[in-house]
Amino acid sequence: MKNLILSGLLLMLNLQLSAQTLNCSNICVNNVTFNNLTGQIDVTIVNADTNQINYPIIQLVDVNGDTIGNPSGQFFLFAQLPGQAVTHEVPSVVPGLPFGFFGTVILTDPVFNNTCTFTYPSTCFTGNPWPDCNDMTVENLNLNPVAGTLDVTLYNNCLNCASGMSGPVYCEMTVIHNVAPFDTIANSACFCFITPNNLASAVYTLPTSVTSLPPSNEIMVLMYCGSGGCDTLLNNPQLSIQEGTVTNEFLIFPNPATETVSVAFTGMQSDNTTIKIMDIKGRVVVEENVSGNFELNLKKMDVSELAPGTYVLSITNKLYHHHAKLVVQ
Repeated sequence: MKNLILSGLLLMLNLQLSAQTLNCSNICVNNVTFNNLTGQIDVTIVNADTNQINYPIIQLVDVNGDTIGNPSGQFFLFAQLPGQAVTHEVPSVVPGLPFGFFGTVILTDPVFNNTCTFTYPSTCFTGNPWPDCNDMTVENLNLNPVAGTLDVTLYNNCLNCASGMSGPVYCEMTVIHNVAPFDTIANSACFCFITPNNLASAVYTLPTSVTSLPPSNEIMVLMYCGSGGCDTLLNNPQLSIQEGTVTNEFLIFPNPATETVSVAFTGMQSDNTTIKIMDIKGRVVVEENVSGNFELNLKKMDVSELAPGTYVLSITNKLYHHHAKLVVQ
């Protein structure tokens, strides 16, 4: 695992997070071996606690009292979550461990300012497993094209998995169309999710630019958490897919648009109506006024000169003011 020294970041996190205490009796060292390929010492830590271990610092002290692993106190990026068994690569100052390691392993959480000391070798309780792909299923997908969001409902089938985690756990979710060209439907782009509790469901809201969803058998949901997680979640055979309408008053299509975008009025008067397209800074880039009757209550607007990106399309008259998200490709 990549080693980083970011003391400023740790100080900032320490100020932002409330004080917590790791229960050292629920954490143990499962294995210590020298890696001849990397020249480092592999230390497997089992976290059966209910708290995650933030940016763990792992050091090894031999029976002579010498620090032979990670004397500079480097830490490892991100966190080790509850229920995870993670093998950490510890910088070594010795060329090998010919008789194995006997001594003390020191584990420090620099954010919560906790330290656990373990004698090695000793008996290690592996704790409850962390939920994986076989435990979680996708129960529901709900697309809201107006808000530009996709709600994904997951159910955790596990009875005894480590769950109910608190604090930042660095989970990210992606929804893809699993047939060529394998488009990304939605992506959290934020390590801020946690897994559902045992025998419970959770709803995850992801930003998206799509206006419709493919069939359920062509949708794949992926979830990554810290240094582990579930790479492919299973769809429930009764997966429910819901697609919200754009509005009750008007419809814009296609969305995303390339050359033109059409506005169809469905439940509102189209007379004396102003249609504006604004960029993310609120600047009006296209504006047209609609008055009188026009064919099929349909108005086409040219967007071929707009730069690719996300815009807001607003429709205003003396009775209505509505807006929707518009994506130009």
